[in-house]
Amino acid sequence: MRNPQIISRKITATQQLFGPIEQKVIPSWNIAGRPKNVKKGTFGFNFQTNHLEYWNGSAWLKLPMKKI
Repeated sequence: MRNPQIISRKITATQQLFGPIEQKVIPSWNIAGRPKNVKKGTFGFNFQTNHLEYWNGSAWLKLPMKKI
């Protein structure tokens, strides 16, 4: 069994050395669940169509994706 105090110290030391750990998450939705009243430039992943989508101000457009 691990000692939570030791784990806590390791996390704190890592954060002090390298800064806070931050992870950005791309929003996702299906066709029916697309966001409403969005700003131009909003993008996210449509898991129903398997495409990144971009709102151009009047329609959702598919963004090209490339394997890297």
